[in-house]
Amino acid sequence: RDCFEALPVLLYTMAVMGCIFSTMIFLAEPRDNIETMSESAWLVISTMTTVGYGDCVPISNFGIFLVSILMIVSSLYMAMPVAIIGYQFTHIWGNRAQILLLQNARDRFSRCGIGPYEIPTIFRLFDFDDSQEIDIEEFQGMIQEIDVGLDEKQTHQLFKIIDTDMGGSIDLRELVKTLYPEEYRKMYGRRPRQTRKAAGTGPLV
Repeated sequence: RDCFEALPVLLYTMAVMGCIFSTMIFLAEPRDNIETMSESAWLVISTMTTVGYGDCVPISNFGIFLVSILMIVSSLYMAMPVAIIGYQFTHIWGNRAQILLLQNARDRFSRCGIGPYEIPTIFRLFDFDDSQEIDIEEFQGMIQEIDVGLDEKQTHQLFKIIDTDMGGSIDLRELVKTLYPEEYRKMYGRRPRQTRKAAGTGPLV
């Protein structure tokens, strides 16, 4: 998802760069070498993607200069999307065990009829000391009681993933945010101003 958010900007910039260089090369080259704009675009695309078939090359001094600049700029530019995709792949691959465990937990909760909006009720039932947090023992009891199907090792790993601050306990928001990040934004997003006023948080007199 992070890659998809960044790539459109890079592709747009690449397209603009390609249009500019295609026009400049078309104007710089004689018509007996590059007859149409499409041939100029083909030269630019093959150069930017480092393919370089060699079927279409510049012959004028200014055209050679432009293609030389394009080679340097495009090599530096093309490194960015490759680096972004490579970083995200490495990050996801390194955290694949956590991702698979979270997906497995969500699936098992779902099979038990438990979703993000049922989590708060269940959380309060197992918060025996009313501290608004549950420790590993309470968390284990909750998992066993609702019969999710996670073993002790998986339960400990899931607790560590949820306990991002490593405080030894987790609160309701940490639990929902880790298991259901999309629904978390809906459940705990900013309330409208009218709602806050209705709750009695208006200006003091």
